[in-house]
Amino acid sequence: MGLWQLGDPLPRVRRLLPAAAVMVVDSVGFALLNGVGHSIQTISLTSGAATAAALTLAALAVGGLMVIFYILHEVVLAIRNDGSADASNGSHLEKLPGLLLILLVLTIVLFFIAPSAASVLMLILLGGEMLFVVRFSMTMRGVL
Repeated sequence: MGLWQLGDPLPRVRRLLPAAAVMVVDSVGFALLNGVGHSIQTISLTSGAATAAALTLAALAVGGLMVIFYILHEVVLAIRNDGSADASNGSHLEKLPGLLLILLVLTIVLFFIAPSAASVLMLILLGGEMLFVVRFSMTMRGVL
């Protein structure tokens, strides 16, 4: 819905609708697996089916976040190229999805090496995402 709304002042954003559809499918798959009790932390990896479910959940989570960061990056580029947004906020926004993606990859690696450190990075990732939402909101005031 947000992409449809942004598509009026920023027509370039409408081309992201297929990526949003992928996110809907990804989210439904993730919700179905979680709904039947399959979680990366709770699945016992003793059988092939359980291992496949855990790997599927991990792939859906990582793939979904990568698509989200791609959508965010493209929306930020559309805002920057529009010219009606505050350029200083736009430059910060342009870098943040890439930094969040790097932080996500580090968190995933640490999840297997040092789970407690991964938990700290997950909190930092959440803080970065909240910062992005605030910056994005401030930038969009100049567009909408």
